[in-house]
Amino acid sequence: MKKISIYLDEKKIFILILVLAIFSSFFMLGKVPGGINQDEAYAGYEAYSMLHYGTDSHGYTNPVYLVTWGSGMSVLYSYLSIPFIALLGLNSLSVRLVEAIFSIVLVIFLYKLVKRINGETCALWVMFILTIVPWRILMSRWGIDCNLAPAFLVMAWYFMVRVVDDNRFIILAFVFYGLSLYCYATLWILVPIMLALQMIYLILNHKIKLNIYFVIAAILLGLLAIPLMIFLLVQYGYIGEIKTNFISIPLLPGFRGGETGFSNIVNNFKNLIEMLYRQSDNLLWNSDGKFGIYYNISLFFIVLGGGILIWRTFSSLKKRCFDLNVFHFINLLAIFMQGVMISDINVNKINSIHVLMVILIALAIEWFTMHVDIKKIKYGIALVYICLYVCFTKYYYTDYANSIAGCFQQNLENAITWLNENIDKDVILVGNVNYAKYLFLTKYPTDKFVKSVNYTNYPNPWLSVSGFEGVTFESEIDVNNIEYSKAYVCSVENENMFTNTGVTIKKFGDWMVAYYE
Repeated sequence: MKKISIYLDEKKIFILILVLAIFSSFFMLGKVPGGINQDEAYAGYEAYSMLHYGTDSHGYTNPVYLVTWGSGMSVLYSYLSIPFIALLGLNSLSVRLVEAIFSIVLVIFLYKLVKRINGETCALWVMFILTIVPWRILMSRWGIDCNLAPAFLVMAWYFMVRVVDDNRFIILAFVFYGLSLYCYATLWILVPIMLALQMIYLILNHKIKLNIYFVIAAILLGLLAIPLMIFLLVQYGYIGEIKTNFISIPLLPGFRGGETGFSNIVNNFKNLIEMLYRQSDNLLWNSDGKFGIYYNISLFFIVLGGGILIWRTFSSLKKRCFDLNVFHFINLLAIFMQGVMISDINVNKINSIHVLMVILIALAIEWFTMHVDIKKIKYGIALVYICLYVCFTKYYYTDYANSIAGCFQQNLENAITWLNENIDKDVILVGNVNYAKYLFLTKYPTDKFVKSVNYTNYPNPWLSVSGFEGVTFESEIDVNNIEYSKAYVCSVENENMFTNTGVTIKKFGDWMVAYYE
């Protein structure tokens, strides 16, 4: 019998990992995680509003920043979602597709970046680890604005590294840095620091020329950044808001600029290190709490990789020789500088740091397998990570999926969707019901919402809505004044309040719809 040999070259390994990344990002995307988070619901509704009504939910045309519930949301995710919503309608799949796609872009460009700096072997390790770690899988299946940031930053990093080969790449690098500013507001701190440090290193090593390409890049970056600079001037009261039929720069009811600064950097640093050490921020939708952000066994490799990166950086600086590994160090340093200025830090607020943690893991694994004299140890490490991935995937689609469905109120959404499709009555929503979810699930007409919405605490960073045309929000049911002409959506704990009233009740798990036929 002939011996069959399966040889996996680097190209085949790349394709296998890419297929795995696509599977982990797209399989059952519209159904798992169950329900929809209020952030992605509002991001989707804003895209739907701009597509069909020409304005966001506050009446602004082409805003540079979304007002949403008062404290705002970065706008790029919603703009990128518009084509998918136009094609598939407004639903959890169409809202999540943007992030699923850019999570694959992240995998590809991080591979290209590390291949350019550290070689093919390390690049395949970083691609493999990034593909299977819980952080990327969770991020790729949740459609919120900040989750775009890692992909746009890594694309900018890649083109900055390519500047060493060809200065024309500075244009693409600056464009992606500019676009990243529309991914998440905390990047307004990070990008200037990171870009300045990278440029200083390139200039000192004579790797970049101040030529026409640099001028074009600087102009494009300026054009992308200026609207957000004006936005900040508006928020701090230097100028009034700008509202035109072409572009809008809104004044937010509540600006959260106070969430960043230098007032509490020691405590912020402590919280950041604790989050990385524990691989959790205690928010179930960000970190599963069982496997860790990068798997718990990765802590050893993160520490080892950090030591390797620091040694390579300072060795090159001491020898005064140019080394692209310094780019990894600069990026990590800049992100830590960003982190110490962010209060109440969590996995999302500083999600770009996780890309660097994965790079450290890959650097360490490559070094470890080259220097530890154990035959085929690299296969053992890969097998351990594959086993962890398989276990996490099983957990993600079963127990974790059920937990997230509860956090995202899937039963409430089922109740609202059924009511909207079957009962033609005004609605009273009772209890913990976020109005963004109602707007999303019912595709409520934006023009009607803008005209009829009643905010109870305007202006405020977290606007509370008492109702809009045909919809009322109540904290509890007034049992003595039940409105039989309206349908109620409430917790099943309120069922006894409708006893002997002749009201029909339809249950959806822990939520129900009560209406008089």
